[in-house]
Formats: sequence, structure tokens, C-alpha cells
Amino acid sequence: MFVKSYDGQRRQILDNVSKGFTSSQSLNTFGRNCELVHGWMHYAIGGNEEKQGAEGHMWPVDYSAFEPLFMLLHRCYHGISAFFSLALIVLQQRGPSFRVVASSPT
Repeated sequence: MFVKSYDGQRRQILDNVSKGFTSSQSLNTFGRNCELVHGWMHYAIGGNEEKQGAEGHMWPVDYSAFEPLFMLLHRCYHGISAFFSLALIVLQQRGPSFRVVASSPT
């Protein structure tokens, strides 16, 4: 179930994270770009059975924290945010000529 759901959203997930790294000028903007990815991953892991027939409890807020993958997802999300924060500091120190270039896996 997860693989099918993830495969359907993979391109959007990579595009939004890439957009966050290449176009965000602040941690707030980066967070807005990646918040959608965070929601998509909740759905891909265990979506809303009423809407799409997906099973799991990662989508309803009342139950999502009981899913063991919840902590892993949020650790990854916060790790990506910390990496962006570091990149933003380097960008500010090196000036506007320094660019963060994103590449996606082939």
C-alpha cells in the first residue's frame, strides 16, 4: 500500500523539497514549502480510508502519533529543516553569488 501511494506522489515530494531548498529565503518559507510534503508522507504511510481506501492511522491527527513511523517521519522532517538552516547560514555568510543547487536522483 505504501509503495503504491508513495510512487504516485514521489515526483511532487522531490519537487517540493527541491523548491524549498532553491527558492526559500527563510526557514519560514522553507517550512511552508515542505509542509505539504509532510502531509503527503502522513497520507502515504497510512491514509484516510474514507477518501481513498487506504488503511492505516497516520492520517487522522487523533491516532497518528501511535504509528511507529511517526517519529521517523518527523525526525527526517526536522533533519531536512536543520540542513536547510545550515545552508541558509552558509548562503548568508558567502553572499548572494553562492547558490544552493538541488539535484534529484535518477
